[in-house]
Amino acid sequence: MKSIFRFFIFLVLVNISGTLAAQPLFTYGNKSVSKEEFLKAFNKNNTYEKTNEKALREYLDLYTKFKLKVRAAYDLKLDTLPSQRAELQTAAQRSAGRDIGFGEAFADAQ
Repeated sequence: MKSIFRFFIFLVLVNISGTLAAQPLFTYGNKSVSKEEFLKAFNKNNTYEKTNEKALREYLDLYTKFKLKVRAAYDLKLDTLPSQRAELQTAAQRSAGRDIGFGEAFADAQ
């Protein structure tokens, strides 16, 4: 009986830890942003001399606004305008040799 109880407690703890790790940092619409996704973007674009709570909060505010604007643009179907498609194609061609993943960034925002 004791082993069944311990096993049950083990399952509960594993479930709780999995739930906590899977919680999003923020959500917008039906999309969510994980802590890992946010930190990846923060570290890639970090222009702060010191990484502290204030820097993270400022970047979180900017990142949230960016995600909302991109989502709004997709909702308005601005990504289907011929001028926007041409601009994206040109930017992708210019960045072909550099480490800029336009397709990845736009796919994440959808």
